[in-house]
Formats: sequence, C-alpha cells, structure tokens
Amino acid sequence: LVGVTVPMSLSLMGARLVLMADRGWDVHVAVGEPVPPSYLPDPRVTVHVVPMTRDITPGADLRTMRAWSALIRRLRPDLVVGATPKAAFVSMIAARRRGVPHRVFEAWGARWDGVAGRRGAILRAADRLTVRCATQTVAVSHSLADLMVATGVASVRPLVIGHGATQGVDLEVFRPRSADE
Repeated sequence: LVGVTVPMSLSLMGARLVLMADRGWDVHVAVGEPVPPSYLPDPRVTVHVVPMTRDITPGADLRTMRAWSALIRRLRPDLVVGATPKAAFVSMIAARRRGVPHRVFEAWGARWDGVAGRRGAILRAADRLTVRCATQTVAVSHSLADLMVATGVASVRPLVIGHGATQGVDLEVFRPRSADE
C-alpha cells in the first residue's frame, strides 16, 4: 500500500508500481483525491481515494487518519510506503498503530527547511514522528539525508539508494550534449 497526497505524485512512482505488479505484488495506492486516467500507471494497481489536505488541518487530518486506519485494517498489507509529507505522516502513524510489519517513509524533500517559528517547528515535529513510526526511512538524496540528521528530524541517517533521486534521469529524454554541439 503506497500513499501520496496528490495524483501527480504517481508520475514519480509509476514505473516502480508497474514493476511491483509485474513481480506479483498486489499493489494498492491511496491518494488524497480522484486520479485522472492519465495518471494511472497500470490497471493492476488499485487506487483508493483517502481525502487529505496538504496543509495542517487538525480536524480533517484526524478524519484522514481514521480513513487510513480503516483501509489498512481492510487490506492488511505487509508493507506501507508513505511519500509526500501529509500522506507519509498519516500512513506511517496508521500503519504503526495497525501493526504493519514494514513501514517505509520516502522523504522526497524537507517541507520544513527554511520555515521559521511555530509552523516550522510543527512541520519538523511531524516529520520526526513520521520517521519514528517508520521501520525504514529513505531519502531521495544524500544532502536530504544529511539535513534530516543535522536538524534532528532523524536520529539515524536515512538510506539513500544509489546516488539518489526518485527515479533517476531518463536518458532517452535528457541526452547529454556532445562536445561538438
């Protein structure tokens, strides 16, 4: 069960979701709003709409947490992956409370970086709690992993796969220029 806040985020995960389905996984995605057909990576990926906002909305966030908990209770996944700040926050808490054995927080950025005052403190605390509820934290870059440790968001350096990035660079689309060009 993979969680993202908005459908556009599925474009960053599409190939991975298809690969998981190809390998026999029963792949489910929870997203905060209806998904346009163009964002659906594969008909074998089951999409669940779990309304969630991107902002801090305590009442709505509590309803989102309950909806996530109910979805996890119904699906009984072995693995929950939370990406994007809100989806990661609610999915990791709900998955831990429901006893999901494998909980991966994919940190794609630091929404709190550069945010001062109470809002910054709340955003950092939310990511700290997300990290604590996860069994593994994966950062998309070495600099993000270092920042998470330096700011106390993570006490253990998050894993960075390879040289980082959510999917790498598609060399068919982005070709380096030769010296002659």
